[in-house]
Parts: sequence; C-alpha cells; structure tokens
Amino acid sequence: MKKLFLISLVCAFAYTAANAQSFNGKIADSTLTNADTASFYKTVTGPKHAVTFVYATTNNSGTTASVITLYGSTDGVHYVSLATDSISATSNLARSYNYNGYAKYKVTVIQSGTSVTNYKIYCLYR
Repeated sequence: MKKLFLISLVCAFAYTAANAQSFNGKIADSTLTNADTASFYKTVTGPKHAVTFVYATTNNSGTTASVITLYGSTDGVHYVSLATDSISATSNLARSYNYNGYAKYKVTVIQSGTSVTNYKIYCLYR
C-alpha cells in the first residue's frame, strides 16, 4: 500500500511539474509620447514548450496607432522577425509560440500619431 501511495505521489508531482507555468513577468512598462520608438529585450533560458507575449496598451491622451514587432535571436545580435501586429489604443493582444527556438527575444514598439500611450509587455513560458 505504501508503494502504491508513493507511486501516486510521484505521478502527481510529475504531472504538476510538466504542466506548470513559469511566469517571468513584465518585461516592459513604458509610456511613449507622439511618434516614438522603444525596444525591449527578454532572455528565455532552457528548453520551453511555449512562449507567450502579451501586449497591453492604455491610451492616456490623443489617438494611438502603433506597430509592435516581435523578433527572435539565438545569439542576441542577429534577430529574425517572428510577428508584426497593429495595435490600437485600447487593445490587448497575446502572441503564443509553440516552440522555443530562440534564447533571446526583442519587442519593438513604433508609435505614430499624436498620443501618450502606456505599453505593458509580459512574457509567459513553460
């Protein structure tokens, strides 16, 4: 009976560890004014099954129009474009990738128009 309990406990731990989210948190909390550009960097160590980036914008004034581009790199020098999205002032967008072929990521925000907008960028991986 003790062996059965121990095996059950080990299986439960393995299932929990395999499905656990490793949230690394916010990589950017920046306010851009008018036509402005900002880049943010994130290093993801070890093999991961999925990497998700969440972009959240808050318009403080004016009309926001921006383009957010996600890049991946294996060496931190040469980046490849993975995705480009147009963001409005009040939109939230999650980008998910089912592989981790890159150790380093760069998110570039290019804002146009006349506005003051706060960008929060989060990274979640497992």
